[in-house]
Amino acid sequence: MCRKKTQLPPSVRPGEVNRLGVRADGKRYRFFINDVLAHELVDYHLTEGIVGMAMGVMGENEAEFHVDSFQLYVGY
Repeated sequence: MCRKKTQLPPSVRPGEVNRLGVRADGKRYRFFINDVLAHELVDYHLTEGIVGMAMGVMGENEAEFHVDSFQLYVGY
């Protein structure tokens, strides 16, 4: 079986510590990897909710996750 490798964004440093961030401004969400914007979207359906974190991989890709810190900033 041939395994397809997912193309990583240039800001990802494999085998090193990577910093992930999400900034929510109203309905606009921006996602950062090592302080570099990786993706942004506007969600018109989400009106309220809670903060959480989930990690996973798609398909047959493999990954290892370690979390040493989780910080939440509100109204900065």
